[in-house]
Amino acid sequence: MRNRLPRLRWIACALVLSTGSGCAVHWNLNYQDALNQAKAQNRPMLLYFKDWSSPNHRNLVIKVFEHPAVAAELSGTVNVELLYNWGPEPRQFNVQKSQLCVFCRPDGTEVDRFNVNNPVPSPEEFVSWLKRAKEKLKSAPAVSPAPTATGGPSTTRP
Repeated sequence: MRNRLPRLRWIACALVLSTGSGCAVHWNLNYQDALNQAKAQNRPMLLYFKDWSSPNHRNLVIKVFEHPAVAAELSGTVNVELLYNWGPEPRQFNVQKSQLCVFCRPDGTEVDRFNVNNPVPSPEEFVSWLKRAKEKLKSAPAVSPAPTATGGPSTTRP
């Protein structure tokens, strides 16, 4: 019995950590799967173009994305985490630098974007931007996306 106690403690700790506070943001890592999910569920998408080695990335995740108010606001969107310098999506959305968030309609057309500067925004500032982007989504008519080489919408900004 004595040998089982440390093992049971580790299992209990793992269960507590895996369930967390219930407000963790779910991130998709595959754009096409997320786009299909957004279309099927008629939910907007948030694309986050990151540089995984950047301190801004870590700060944004820890200080902003995992904040309960931000996580609650992101629970209604399909969230996609992408590398800013790899794959067709950075070209499709004209991404030139990391730590950029792009809010999109369920069909993948861009509604608004938010450049994360140093220091990262406050959770309140990010929630405010998300709410403004959602209002733009409601008020602006959808523009028919032009197909790209990857089959997705083209969303170049004027």
